[in-house]
Amino acid sequence: MYLEVAMRPTALIRRMLQIEYLQNELTREMRVVKQELRDRGVTVIEVENRPLDVRVHYKVNERHQEALFMTPMLYAEVEGGLRRWLGEIPE
Repeated sequence: MYLEVAMRPTALIRRMLQIEYLQNELTREMRVVKQELRDRGVTVIEVENRPLDVRVHYKVNERHQEALFMTPMLYAEVEGGLRRWLGEIPE
């Protein structure tokens, strides 16, 4: 959780610019990952977000497959990366 500390306007502007940069990098990275999937013949058919996991139905060169990803693990991986960029993140 963020501490309630009065930040200078320039500190808030810096934070805004950092988040904007991060958002642009994530958008770019998403394009790269989607292109890599296409190049490998992978098509994501359905993503089902469930309370404990995420089920992904996909096909690779016409062969249908499924994968399960544990939600707590996905969130932990993302939060670790965000902490490096943003510091403490809200719960």
